[in-house]
Amino acid sequence: MHIKRAILVAILVWILGVSVYTASYLFSFLEDPELQANLMLTLAVIPGAMLGAFIYYKNGQKTHGLKLGGFMFATAMALDAILPFRYLLYHWEVLI
Repeated sequence: MHIKRAILVAILVWILGVSVYTASYLFSFLEDPELQANLMLTLAVIPGAMLGAFIYYKNGQKTHGLKLGGFMFATAMALDAILPFRYLLYHWEVLI
């Protein structure tokens, strides 16, 4: 597994998920905005994972998918722990 490539793809997929999560607050479909954001993130996870796998395997990498998925999941967990985007989102809502 190419660690650097896997980390960069995981960061890209994480940014996509964070963008969908925060953008869902701009549109009001449900009364509960937190539930709406979580639903939109849930709908974006599978296409995001598919996009990440497509980008990683584009150059003919031969890594086992379970290892890659676990590594990318761990990278996303680390990014969630390090970058508190929900805390920043709360302060962004206060400003609007």
